[in-house]
Amino acid sequence: MGGNRPVKIAARVIAATHQDLEDMVNRGTFRSDLYFRLNVVPIHIPPLAQRREEIAPLATFFLDRFNKQFRTQKKMSRSALNALSAYDFPGNVRELENLTQRLVTMTEADLNRFEDLPEILSIAHPGSTTPDELPVQSHREAIRHAEEKMIRKAVAQYGSQRKAARALGLSQSTLSRKLSRRKGRIVHH
Repeated sequence: MGGNRPVKIAARVIAATHQDLEDMVNRGTFRSDLYFRLNVVPIHIPPLAQRREEIAPLATFFLDRFNKQFRTQKKMSRSALNALSAYDFPGNVRELENLTQRLVTMTEADLNRFEDLPEILSIAHPGSTTPDELPVQSHREAIRHAEEKMIRKAVAQYGSQRKAARALGLSQSTLSRKLSRRKGRIVHH
């Protein structure tokens, strides 16, 4: 770099893509000479969503690595690992790695639970919490709690009960009634 005489080097190139390069060559959108130079030892690695059995071991690997880096002793609950394993990870292994780092650095407790995961995982997989992490409640009470949480989230997102009710397909009076029915009720745990 910056010199004016050629210097011989030995290099190996590892290239990765999520595109079908062979198809792109056939369509004329990728140079065939470059494709044949790169396509020496092709390795197809399916997306993480197709290798769900690898998610928990990878999360544990990243957890160990970040525990050493940040001098912590975080662990992952069974329900958190189940939720991770059920998630599609559109960002693949890098998304899992970043998520694990976020859990190690941003949570205070040493046990990362389902509740510590980003909201997108709990919305996509609401049944991932295990019973040992929930207070004992009836089926009806669990449904009411989930419904109330969904309604409160919609009200926060849309800024008013009227807009939230419209988005959820409820009348505003029904939404208001569902929100107010827990007020004044004593809930025993």
